[in-house]
Amino acid sequence: MIRVVHADDHPVVRAGLALVLANSGDFNLLAQADDGERALALIERHQPDVAVLDISMPNLSGLTATPRIHKIAPRTRVLIVSVHEHRHYAIRAICAGANGYMHKGAPATELCEAIRKVHAGKRAMPEHLRELETLDIQSEPTLSVWELSRREQEVFYLLADCNNSHEAARELGVSIKTVDSHRGQILRKLGLRNNAELTRFAIAQGLVKA
Repeated sequence: MIRVVHADDHPVVRAGLALVLANSGDFNLLAQADDGERALALIERHQPDVAVLDISMPNLSGLTATPRIHKIAPRTRVLIVSVHEHRHYAIRAICAGANGYMHKGAPATELCEAIRKVHAGKRAMPEHLRELETLDIQSEPTLSVWELSRREQEVFYLLADCNNSHEAARELGVSIKTVDSHRGQILRKLGLRNNAELTRFAIAQGLVKA
């Protein structure tokens, strides 16, 4: 039996996963939590095989909790589950130390298989991000991107995708002036000169596709 602790701030999600795991036959759901701090306490107490964490939770996000889990429960593997399908969230999870990343909309069978894969010591990713299963973050200088603020990261990826401040401003619902202000900070922090270099940087790091 694979021993699991699950954390998500939505009761329906917790109830749904509990039912899925119960019907799968090879999982033992030890406990569930509705926030990150509670999840850490349960993981430290139960030392589960796998911790399934929502990426965004009150008090402590799944990404912030992950490195702390490795300290308090060294044998526990972490699977991050999120509503976000973009590859940069998955890469961010890997950089935080997660062993896998899945979308909340994935079929129950895929989620169960991801938990089994993580438990077996492998990296689990959704089908459209399968190439990230072999990404070696030790050889990928992507951590500098995570030094940007959350809003700067959003602007970074939008600019890398569309290379256009107008489109980024419309997507975020802010003014072009605001986007350009963030863009200036991003370029300064990453040592880049313009949007073209930003896009080439993102492609080179595997953060967006060419």
